[in-house]
Amino acid sequence: MTLTVNEGGAASFQCSASGNPEPTVVWSKLDNQSDIIQSAVSGGRLELNKVTGNDSGVYQCSSTNILGNSQKVVRLVVNGEFLLV
Repeated sequence: MTLTVNEGGAASFQCSASGNPEPTVVWSKLDNQSDIIQSAVSGGRLELNKVTGNDSGVYQCSSTNILGNSQKVVRLVVNGEFLLV
């Protein structure tokens, strides 16, 4: 899946996971392998506000419980603003 937004706009991804016990959902950006700050994630939903070109890339949602794990990847493309001089 690819989501394209304009620079300065907002991007939102939803990752739904169910199971017993309830899985933990973590979002990460694949180019730097760091987990995204938890405050940006709510109920499996990742919200990015005022996106810039640096936010472009592939994001992975991982859901994990004691029975296993599952991943989903999405690509974010940010259209930059052009200034004419």
